[in-house]
Amino acid sequence: MGKVTAAKPRKGEPIRLDIVNGQPRYRARVDVAVNGQGRAQVRKTFDTLTAARAWVATAKHKREAGEVTATTVRTFSVEVEDWLRRKGRGELGARIPRPTTMRGYRDGLAHAREAFGDRPLGKVTRADVTELRASMLAAGLTGRTIGHTLMLTRAVLAEAVRSDRLARNVAEGIDAPAHTPTETPALTEAEVGKVRKVTEADRLAACWALSLVGLRRSEVLGLHWGDLDLGPDPSLTVARSRVIVPGKGTAYGKPKTARGARTLPLSADLAALLRTWRATVADAFGLAAVKPDQPVAVDGAGRPVSPEWYSDEWLRIVKQAEVRPVTLRSARASSVTALRLAGVDDLVVAAWHGHDEAVMRKHYSKANADPLRQAAETLAEVTRSG
Repeated sequence: MGKVTAAKPRKGEPIRLDIVNGQPRYRARVDVAVNGQGRAQVRKTFDTLTAARAWVATAKHKREAGEVTATTVRTFSVEVEDWLRRKGRGELGARIPRPTTMRGYRDGLAHAREAFGDRPLGKVTRADVTELRASMLAAGLTGRTIGHTLMLTRAVLAEAVRSDRLARNVAEGIDAPAHTPTETPALTEAEVGKVRKVTEADRLAACWALSLVGLRRSEVLGLHWGDLDLGPDPSLTVARSRVIVPGKGTAYGKPKTARGARTLPLSADLAALLRTWRATVADAFGLAAVKPDQPVAVDGAGRPVSPEWYSDEWLRIVKQAEVRPVTLRSARASSVTALRLAGVDDLVVAAWHGHDEAVMRKHYSKANADPLRQAAETLAEVTRSG
């Protein structure tokens, strides 16, 4: 048999020429990984170079368009991206998750993607998931963190099974190690006093005071003047939150939990601070009065302050106060601790802070205004001391 003459692929083309039983065969491959994921390729063999080139061009076009077809070698990372995209659009649940929730999903799945993200979906084994659990535990991660990753991994694989891309969910039944809750470090009463002295000289003194009595960052930044009643019986209503949307700045949304939507009485001290800040804002921008839909927390140009800036400023304040470098979450923990040490009922503590605790929902009724008024005065006394 004479030598077979066949067209040869150009240098650099993702096509290889093989001679099989005296016939030319063109084996083409295209990398279809997206968003910096691990290696994921599709392959196909053709009788002619022209057909192979046409397929390569089509496969690359589909890759750039973000399409994933049935012929794709679908890796776990590709499956995760598809799950996150659909989850974010509300296609896999009753509601569209909050941006912070979506960020938690992505962060939680990062451990699994690092372990076997570049592996074809059908080749991820139960041993792989078990090893992931063991490696996270050896790295000192908490049972809660490990459980979150395993729960998300199960959810991704369950959707693959439901969509007939996978025969079974290999993560089913692999439980997280026992979780030992860790307490958020709370500021002591003396430390709260030191921080309060620093914040009193700050232009956002009223906002810092709200943080010190236990409002979440998202709640402080989501507060509008129309949410405040600064009359004889002062109060504020938490009606919305303002959170970070990755790549898009910030957005307003519902409070973090159902219990987060609440109305709280204000102590005389805090009401006075807010009245002063309201007058300062109106005077700074030449307004007869602030507008009800105007945010309370604004910068010198009248723009809503960013969540990142607010957290950075808090760290500057605690450093200036010469206390431990704790986060805003610790300020919230401090108000919880202060109320509990003062003997305030746990039901009232939870109601004040908008906790969504199943145990309290099951065993207790909603706190009324009188104990909450006592809570407001207790926190005012604590932050006034030191």
